[in-house]
Amino acid sequence: MLYAIFGLLAIDIAQGSGGASTTQGAIERIAGDGYGRFLLIALCIGLLALVVWKALQAIAGDPVEGTEATDRAEFAIKGVVYAGALIAAVTVLIANWSSSSTSQSGSGGDTKQQATATVLEWPAGQFLVIAAGLGIIAFGFYELWSHTIEGGFMDRIDTSSVSEEAGHTIDVAGRVGYAAKGATTALVGVFLVIAGWQHDPDDTTGLSGALTELGDAAWGSVLLWIVAVGMFGYAAFSLVEARFRRAS
Repeated sequence: MLYAIFGLLAIDIAQGSGGASTTQGAIERIAGDGYGRFLLIALCIGLLALVVWKALQAIAGDPVEGTEATDRAEFAIKGVVYAGALIAAVTVLIANWSSSSTSQSGSGGDTKQQATATVLEWPAGQFLVIAAGLGIIAFGFYELWSHTIEGGFMDRIDTSSVSEEAGHTIDVAGRVGYAAKGATTALVGVFLVIAGWQHDPDDTTGLSGALTELGDAAWGSVLLWIVAVGMFGYAAFSLVEARFRRAS
């Protein structure tokens, strides 16, 4: 669901109606739609489930994805990331459920800039921001290599329960989806590195802002449509994984 929203956001920006996305995150953007608040409720429930799942994996390990200390550390980091997304979603939900939602809906987009500005003021804060950006870039390229090229995600799928044709479709959807996911993740890291290098928190941005910056570039609209297709591919793969994931 989350990555399908990102795909819709990419199309929205590609069509020229995403000008506010530099200050509004993808979560804030859906809040203004007719059923946005109910989508946010579903999103909060899903993110809460992800936080609990990653916490359990970090504690007990996962026979499918790994039980080593490095695997558990990865699960814990992902849990923290999902927890941050959950907090953002709940904050936006509360703001948009009240009568003052119009005046508050744009505030969430500034959170990342405020956080970066705070870190930049720390001792060695500039290097911490750059290091965080480099880490995000490295993770993006890791996903590109491990999943788009190597197809490692298929280890999580119980291929015995699907036909050969269905398995091929899952493989293609996963590779395309992880390509878009890894590339946009790396793009967010690039903006963080720029912010740290220039010591300017205004240059940091989340996924929605990164998509907007991409749309402003040459061939940006074409690239955004490609990203959107990839995001939908990853969303489709996630639904398939939910059905055919190997038992843990």
